[in-house]
Amino acid sequence: MELAGLAGVMASALGLALTLYGVFYNGRATRALIESIRQDVQAAHETTRAIQEMMRGTQETIRALQGAMQATQETTRAMQEMMWGTQETTRALQEMIWATQETIRAIHEAMRAIHEDGQRRHEELLTYLREMDRRHTELMAALAQRRP
Repeated sequence: MELAGLAGVMASALGLALTLYGVFYNGRATRALIESIRQDVQAAHETTRAIQEMMRGTQETIRALQGAMQATQETTRAMQEMMWGTQETTRALQEMIWATQETIRAIHEAMRAIHEDGQRRHEELLTYLREMDRRHTELMAALAQRRP
């Protein structure tokens, strides 16, 4: 718009100068002045149209940039939500790992207790079998002494 205003001022100044020349010198200069003013006005109109077209292009560019910024913001929000979901998943997996480790510890403890109980019962059974073998031996010896 400033260019259009400047062009208008320049055209007015030129027109005034030519008008003065034409008034004081001859009619041919007046016709030339009128033609020059007409051309200046036409140039000012063309400049104004060009500036308006540039402004339309600038507005379209601004709208496109605003759309791109909005899409970027939506993408950023979606990525943040994905990150929060990933963090929640990671926390849940950590809790599962902890629970699995606790389960493994409990299984190891149970296996150790079963093993110890099995060893104790094995020793008790061996003691019982030795006792039975001793009694059997004594019984057989007693029976052997009673036979004629």
